[in-house]
Amino acid sequence: MITVEPIRDAKKIVAIKTILKAGKYPRDYLLFTLGINLALRVSDLLALKVKDVLDRKGDIVESVHIRERKTGRERKIRLNRSAREALDFYFSKVGISNGEE
Repeated sequence: MITVEPIRDAKKIVAIKTILKAGKYPRDYLLFTLGINLALRVSDLLALKVKDVLDRKGDIVESVHIRERKTGRERKIRLNRSAREALDFYFSKVGISNGEE
């Protein structure tokens, strides 16, 4: 089995985010940013829906409630500033409007 080490160098993380943000696919930037900020498994990241991160007024929520796919455990996860900015960037690129505009 191949082991993968986490990226621990903050400069490398910033470089990757910069490359992904300038790229053609804003989803990649969003998934990377949420992945490093929310500590979720890939299956849980991919299960997130727009309705999970926007409230009824269309504003990005402060925290999301998920049920982990692997464990079935309920979790409340706070969206930090980086995660909220990545969501806002993604929504602006794909044409989903939110109440913060």
